[in-house]
Amino acid sequence: MLYIVLGVTLVMCASSYVIISQVTEQANELAYADAENTALAHAQAFDANLQRNVIVAETLASTMENYNSGNRDEVSAIVKDLFLTTPGVVGAYVGFEPNAFDGRDDQFVNAAGHDATGRFMPYWNTLGGSLALDPLADTDTSDYYQLPLKLKKTVVLEP
Repeated sequence: MLYIVLGVTLVMCASSYVIISQVTEQANELAYADAENTALAHAQAFDANLQRNVIVAETLASTMENYNSGNRDEVSAIVKDLFLTTPGVVGAYVGFEPNAFDGRDDQFVNAAGHDATGRFMPYWNTLGGSLALDPLADTDTSDYYQLPLKLKKTVVLEP
């Protein structure tokens, strides 16, 4: 009887160990697959959002390249409207080289959306919590302005 009980106990222990090992391995495989699928879904959502924002930026750039009425208020309104109708962004801007917009920078020194030289650079944003119109900052040294200017192509940078 002792041999039978001992044999059955050993068989049960061995069977339990094998079953638990297989179930644990399957659970780990399912968890990894689920994590991979979740990561893929988030990556695809991020990529779609990034592509949408790149298209918005390229559309604005194309609009400005073909814009020729020379109305600063109108351009500022275009940027503001684009900003307000594009969910998920905290700012939108256009920046022109000195006197490149209409040659009248000297008439707009320190005006809203202009820097101390009058350069036209309207930047609509909500960084301070409410809607604001500021001029772009550090355009002579910052990659967000200098890289696209230098490379002549769309550049995506970290915030």
